[in-house]
Amino acid sequence: RVRQAESRLIAGAAWIDLDHVFTQVDGRPVDPDGVTRTFAVVARGLGMGWAHFHSLRHTHATLLFAEDVPLKTVSSRLGHSSIGITADLYTHAYKGEQDQAAQAVDRALQRVSGP
Repeated sequence: RVRQAESRLIAGAAWIDLDHVFTQVDGRPVDPDGVTRTFAVVARGLGMGWAHFHSLRHTHATLLFAEDVPLKTVSSRLGHSSIGITADLYTHAYKGEQDQAAQAVDRALQRVSGP
């Protein structure tokens, strides 16, 4: 915010106010390809040659699911139009989810049938 406020002052009337969080020095949006290229250079420098900028989005969603954040909340944070999209794309993130489901059914059946 401080950097952007300084840029606004320097740009004066040339500032293009599009209400973006990340901007160039004149208020225009940052070029997504430039962000991707910069991230790739930093990732390689850190020995993470496999990492892509979009991997951060997947990591974010996966970490939220690992902390049992509700699907609706994760979907909203990712900007998906429906929870179905989020579910289709990210539910694979639950490791052992099939085992957990099987154990849940087993517990439920044990409660119904008794010891």
